[in-house]
Amino acid sequence: MGEKLSFIMVAVTAAALAIAMLYVSQEMLQDVSDADVIEQTKISLIQAVSGAERHANGKAARVELNDVHGEPVYRVKIINSGKATDVHVDGKTGKILSIQTDQTDDPITGS
Repeated sequence: MGEKLSFIMVAVTAAALAIAMLYVSQEMLQDVSDADVIEQTKISLIQAVSGAERHANGKAARVELNDVHGEPVYRVKIINSGKATDVHVDGKTGKILSIQTDQTDDPITGS
């Protein structure tokens, strides 16, 4: 009975270790992916924000860089007269890809 319990404990420990290693390797791949997106950008975050502010005639409240189908895209949230607008900016060219005004009461929290 003692050998059976020891075997089960070793098997459970090995399975837990394998799952942990898989999780860590996926996190490392995500980090590499983020670095790849950053390397692909040709315009700075400041340039993206400046273009979005001019285009939406407001002030930036938040910005993030995303990988959209393998391409870098800045998502800039612009506030103007209490309204929030999402502006998507091409990370390579600076071209405005889309503009969408939020339909929420609070432009920051979305509630």
